[in-house]
Amino acid sequence: MPLLQAIKGKVEYIYIPREIDPELFTKLETNEIQILMGETLAQILSQLVPQQQINDINTRLNSFINTLSDELEFYSYRTPTDRQQNLRKNDVYNLIIQSFFNARKLHKKQSDNWLEISQLSSGEKQKAIIDVAYSLLSKHRESGENLIIGVDEPESSLHMSACFDQFDSLYGISRDCMQVIFSSHWYGFLPTIESGSATVISKIDSSHVFDQINLASYREQVKQITTTSKGRLPYDIRLKSINDFVQSIITSAIGENPFSWIICEGSSEKIYLSSYLQDLLKSKRLRIVPVGGAKEIKRLYHHLSTRMRIQSGNFWQDSIVVGYRCTVSSLRCKKHTNLICKRIVNCGSTGNAKLVDSRP
Repeated sequence: MPLLQAIKGKVEYIYIPREIDPELFTKLETNEIQILMGETLAQILSQLVPQQQINDINTRLNSFINTLSDELEFYSYRTPTDRQQNLRKNDVYNLIIQSFFNARKLHKKQSDNWLEISQLSSGEKQKAIIDVAYSLLSKHRESGENLIIGVDEPESSLHMSACFDQFDSLYGISRDCMQVIFSSHWYGFLPTIESGSATVISKIDSSHVFDQINLASYREQVKQITTTSKGRLPYDIRLKSINDFVQSIITSAIGENPFSWIICEGSSEKIYLSSYLQDLLKSKRLRIVPVGGAKEIKRLYHHLSTRMRIQSGNFWQDSIVVGYRCTVSSLRCKKHTNLICKRIVNCGSTGNAKLVDSRP
C-alpha cells in the first residue's frame, strides 16, 4: 500500500471513456483539463490575483463597513460571530471560476462561425477531445513525463477519413507524456505508428489468445507468429491493418477538403520529405507516412490501385507489378492520375538525387 500511494503521488492519470460527455470533459474547470494544462485554475488565479491584492480588497471593504457603522451609530453590519471574516483567496478564486470560466464552453471555428461543442457531430466531438488534449500537452503543459492517458476506442463515431488523423494525434500525445494506452477496433494505425506495442486479442473457441506485437517491427513479428503457429495466429492482423489504412487514405483523398498522401519506406525518408515539403503540409493537407520498406509500398500500391478501380467503377482486368528501375519510364500507368509510384535514387555520374518513375 505505501508503494501504491507513492506511485499515485508521482504519476497523473486521465481516462477518456467511449461514453463521455465532451461538453463537460472540455470545460476548463474540470480536473482532466487542468491536468492536461499542468496547472490548476487556482494556481493561474494566484498569479493574476495575488494575496496582496485580496488583502487590499479586504482592507477597503472593512473600511467601508466601519464607515457605515459610524453613520448608523447603534447599528452595524456584522458577521454572526464576533470575528470579522475577510474574503479568503479561495472565496475569490471560486467566484471568478464560477462567474468567468464556468460561463465559457469549448467552440470550434468553422468558416467564419464558432460552433459550440454541443452542436458538433459525435465524430467531431470525439476528435475535439483528442485535439484539445494534444494541443494542451504540446503547447501549454511544461512536461508530461509523469502523465498516463487512457482512451477507449478513440475512433468511435469517426468517419473512416478522420481515423488516421485521430491516431496520428494520439501518437503525438504519446511523445509528450509518459504513456498512452488505448483500445481500438481500427487496425489502420498498425502500419503507421513508428514505436509502441499492441496487444491483439483473438477468441479461439471459448478462450482468448493475446499476441503482443512491437509496432516498430510488427511486419516481421507477424510473419514470425504466423510461422511458429503454423498459420493459425495471428488471424487477420496484416489484412485488417492494410485494409483499414487503405480505406483511410481513399476516403480522406476524395472528400470535399481532400488530403494528399506520400507513402515512403522509412522514418528517415519521412524526416527528409517533411522538411523539404514543409510548406505543403498545411496548404495541401499533406500526410507523409513511413510503412517499413519497399515491399510494403508495393503492397499498398496494389491495394490502392484495386480500391481506386472499384471507386471509379472501372473494373478492367490487369495485373500491376510495381518494380523500381533507375531509369525514367514513359510507361507509367495512366489509368490512375492521382496514384503515382516514384523513387528517389542517387545518380553516380552526376552526384545528384533524382526522382524517377516506377515501371508498371
